[in-house]
Amino acid sequence: MQHSYVEKYLPLESSPKFNSKYVNSEGGINYGMLLEDIDDIGGAIAARHIERMGPSDICANFTVGMEQTYMNIPDTIEDYKLTGHIAYTKDSLLIGVITLEVVKDEQIPDNAGIFHPSNIPSLGVSNPNAVAEFSVVSIHIDSFTKKAIPVVQLKLTTFHEQWLFDKTGSIHDSRREIVKKRRDRQKIHLDNNHIFRSISTRDIGKGVIDDRLTSGGVSISDTRIENNATTTPQQMNGNGTIFGGYIMRDAFELATTEAALFLLSPEFETLKINDISFLSPILTGDHIRTSARVIYSNSPLSGDFVVRVEVDKRSIESSDYKPAVIMHISFVSVSQSVEIKKIVPSTHEEMELWLNGYDIVQQKNKHLLESLTGTKDPGFSLSKL
Repeated sequence: MQHSYVEKYLPLESSPKFNSKYVNSEGGINYGMLLEDIDDIGGAIAARHIERMGPSDICANFTVGMEQTYMNIPDTIEDYKLTGHIAYTKDSLLIGVITLEVVKDEQIPDNAGIFHPSNIPSLGVSNPNAVAEFSVVSIHIDSFTKKAIPVVQLKLTTFHEQWLFDKTGSIHDSRREIVKKRRDRQKIHLDNNHIFRSISTRDIGKGVIDDRLTSGGVSISDTRIENNATTTPQQMNGNGTIFGGYIMRDAFELATTEAALFLLSPEFETLKINDISFLSPILTGDHIRTSARVIYSNSPLSGDFVVRVEVDKRSIESSDYKPAVIMHISFVSVSQSVEIKKIVPSTHEEMELWLNGYDIVQQKNKHLLESLTGTKDPGFSLSKL
């Protein structure tokens, strides 16, 4: 694990340059910029891991997914450090764990880029300064055949590394079960009676579900906004495709615009970046259409809601758009005076999106606070995901 370990400092408090770049107009962290850095680190740690491949191997890693697994970023502006390394491998799969931590009593180097430090901390050990954690999933492929090939498997040298390996694999398996559940549900011809039966066994009463599906509110399609752009060579990464960090940053910014328009208020916070799926690469010169919709709101129970962002691509030779990236983000209103509109699906497709949003809101953060931070300090608390 230590071979792939890298760091990057984000001195938001002590550096005016970083502050102006990473702090948004509300005085909080610009999550779009953070996602850009996380994608960059995800590529760096995957590249360091395959340095152990044989000299005759011509291969590359492609990011296929990303998810926030923990977040408790303080409201105050601090100096931060991003750390990352590969934590799990299986066949052609690599999963990196990237942590955002508050820097305390540490000399911040002038180097603003990603680097491999000479002193590497023990991996898998609780970190009391950690305030967020992300997982980045990559697939190892043959550069010529474009088919997945086995990657060098991790060598685990400590008990803590084994624990982290097992935990990361378990989270990945749980995530696959959720995706399988969604795909299986898509195969079913849904009608209202079936939907009510399928979710009446959940931890929310059937009467509340009925009310949210049939009384007032707005349809998912009524919340849709769209942005269009053409990619440029300056956005290209080492694999010859568009850097995923740019796409995620722009997608997140559109999601926040969607959230503000839905609430007609800027008073909301990001709860969780639930999942980001990379479906196909975007090339230089492609036209990209980014759209955002609110697919679920938890009104009247609480102020949280889910925004789905879809990035579709079209080459200059084609008139058809193809899905490239899908992202789900949970937000919550922090204003008592803002009324959260109900989302009422009006088609079978919207019903499927609504159910996906419902599942996302019901998911709980399974990371215990002590397992990540090693503390029960009441100053730290899990996000209410």
